[in-house]
Amino acid sequence: MGRPAEQAEIARLRRELELTQAKLARTETALTIVGKARELLEDISRSEPDGPDVFGLGKR
Repeated sequence: MGRPAEQAEIARLRRELELTQAKLARTETALTIVGKARELLEDISRSEPDGPDVFGLGKR
């Protein structure tokens, strides 16, 4: 077994790793959602190029 200071550092680093992995998972999920939203908006814009101005943005 290591010294108490080493064990404390290992525990701190393990907790930091857990938090970082959780943050990474949330970020990856958010990126997936944003990508799907972008695809959906592209599909909508392609399917009705002359349709009504649903979002109130005007024709561009």
